[in-house]
Amino acid sequence: MAANPSLVPTYIDVQEHNKDIQSHNTLNPVIDRMEITLRAMSDTNLLLGTDLYNNCMAFYRAIKMAAQSNAVGANTIYNDLKQQFPGPKKKGT
Repeated sequence: MAANPSLVPTYIDVQEHNKDIQSHNTLNPVIDRMEITLRAMSDTNLLLGTDLYNNCMAFYRAIKMAAQSNAVGANTIYNDLKQQFPGPKKKGT
């Protein structure tokens, strides 16, 4: 448009177009940095979720062993938790 102003349609405001280009060029690197930060936060959250799940499974296995050993109160906790961790379905059921 700048090189051929006589060919620019009258309904295009060239000054506004140039402002839009400047804004666009200013925002792109900011958006890129934010995407990198968001990706890092998402990755961290995924790792935290994995740690949380592994800790919960370790606690569940410990409670299961405690219930099998008839530890006081362990059966109640185990019966509650086994609904959250049903395990694989058995063949024939």
